Amino acid sequence: MKLLLTGDWQLRFRKPEMRLDENYFETQAGKVRQILEIAEKNDCGAILQPGDFFDGVETPWFVVQHYMKMLIDILFDKGIDLICSPGQHDLRYHTREIENTPLGVLKAAQILSLEEIISYGDGIQICSVWWGNNEIPRTVKSKNNILLMHRMVLQKKLWLGQTDFVYARDLLKNYPEFDLFVTGDNHQGFVEEDNGRYVVNCGSLMRANIDQVDHKPRVYVYDTEKRSLEEIFLKVAPVKKVLDIKKAEVQKERDERLELFIANLKQGERGTTFDFIDRLYEVMNDKKVDQETKGIIEEALGK
Repeated sequence: MKLLLTGDWQLRFRKPEMRLDENYFETQAGKVRQILEIAEKNDCGAILQPGDFFDGVETPWFVVQHYMKMLIDILFDKGIDLICSPGQHDLRYHTREIENTPLGVLKAAQILSLEEIISYGDGIQICSVWWGNNEIPRTVKSKNNILLMHRMVLQKKLWLGQTDFVYARDLLKNYPEFDLFVTGDNHQGFVEEDNGRYVVNCGSLMRANIDQVDHKPRVYVYDTEKRSLEEIFLKVAPVKKVLDIKKAEVQKERDERLELFIANLKQGERGTTFDFIDRLYEVMNDKKVDQETKGIIEEALGK
């Protein structure tokens, strides 16, 4: 059996702040079409989607309807299953209740499965762990055990103080009964391999932020018989045509100036007797803080 492994789709209508698309909705729909075409071309029996299927529970219903029709037209016709492990963006108030959500509608229409354990013939078993559940099931070793999970999984920390994550290598070490881990939540793609066992994190379907300039949207075809992976990159436009690099750099510089200002303010504290607001303006003037940053600070102070 062949499985198509994907990452976070985060389907939405409005474009993210840093995107330049005239029609982000159509751009993203085109990527989903590519995924379905790849699954069909490679005779995949199922598509695995590790959560954050939608960008939020308030996704407009016409967007939900659009994807329902697209998925039905291809999945039902070709007999391809779609298996999802919900992420925090799919869950209202981050609970396990999905009835009043876009993802719940797709489940009710039998377009996708949210079951925690799905078994196929020839010893293939897929276990699903939803976001917020850090309890990975211990299962009897079968011919091919697969874990689909929405949880932050890393090869190395994305920033110095990062917490609430698990290393890919620890999944492989601590859960030897699983042959394949398909994970979501981390928008940067990677594969960790150990003696024919894999952790596959495809990353996000779309490039939305400045830290994704090097991200290449991709999927993988996993052959359960050969225990092999084939990496397939999606067709995408050059990064300079889809991300507002200049705007992102300006925002990054502004954030860095604000962080530096706060650090200087802390270092300049002389006890509790000085007037905080006066000291604030004193430091801003001394550091020549620009008017835009001053405006943000004043707004936070309610001035």
